[in-house]
Amino acid sequence: QPIKFVTQKVYQNNEVDRSGRSYNDMPVYRYAEVLLNFAEAKAELGELSQGDLDKSVNLIRKRAGMPDMKTGNSVDPFLISQDFGYSNCKDGDILEIRRERGIELFMEHRRYYDLMRWKEGKCINQPIYGIYVNGAGGIDFTGDGREDVVFYANGGSKPAVGAGVQTYEIGKDIILSQDSKGYSCNHHTQDRKPFDENRDYLYPIPTNELSLNPNLTQNPGWK
Repeated sequence: QPIKFVTQKVYQNNEVDRSGRSYNDMPVYRYAEVLLNFAEAKAELGELSQGDLDKSVNLIRKRAGMPDMKTGNSVDPFLISQDFGYSNCKDGDILEIRRERGIELFMEHRRYYDLMRWKEGKCINQPIYGIYVNGAGGIDFTGDGREDVVFYANGGSKPAVGAGVQTYEIGKDIILSQDSKGYSCNHHTQDRKPFDENRDYLYPIPTNELSLNPNLTQNPGWK
């Protein structure tokens, strides 16, 4: 939904600018998220109807020029796969709503809390893949008949390219899932702290709180 930014010089005083404070209301939920929450709740209760979708998810899809979502979706194998999906869920409609939520709320800091709510924290351990590269050679991303990017073999000579063309050495500048080809995977899973299913759904209770109240016990897995 549109957010109005006011840039008039006299709207707020200089003290507000220097301190980072504001008298304006900050949007916490976009209307699109409210609609997604409604559809998800209906689906989780087993009460989702086409009318529910038409007044929630499909309003979002219409705004983007996408076709309507229908009820009775079959389970997409991709969306329940161990590597990319939610293996705890076997409901086609819920999976499609989750897919829609991931697209609409991308980069809006909702993903982690959604995974906790769904008890799908293991998704944090899934690989992060980018584009597919079919080995050494050039790729025309813009469709103008000219190469935009050239990939070359690990240890090979850097090819001569035209102005504006990017070059990447496979295995050094870009890591591929199958060594010489595959999906880009520069964000290695070993570089991330793995999610612990037996511990990480709960935060640790602060030490000072445990000291103040001897009746409290630390959450499982935390010391």
